Amino acid sequence: MQNIVLCGSMKVKDKILEVSDVLKSMGYNVLLPEECMRGEKKVIASRAHLDRICNPNNEIILVVNASKGDKENYIGPNTFAEIVKCTP
Repeated sequence: MQNIVLCGSMKVKDKILEVSDVLKSMGYNVLLPEECMRGEKKVIASRAHLDRICNPNNEIILVVNASKGDKENYIGPNTFAEIVKCTP
């Protein structure tokens, strides 16, 4: 079973959970930014999720860039860092 790590702004947390449910129903193992969703301190939550993203067993990273307010396809600074962090 392939692992898919979901990334995205916590402002679109509901959309991330919606995407997660769809992927799980398709048989994927979905890894979420759980620490962020539980409200842990941002520095701790971000580090934990970055470690999850950079794990070589996680073959797919999917950024959920839903609209945030009037900004379509929003990608915030943390999500951008997650994309850049593990790009070879």
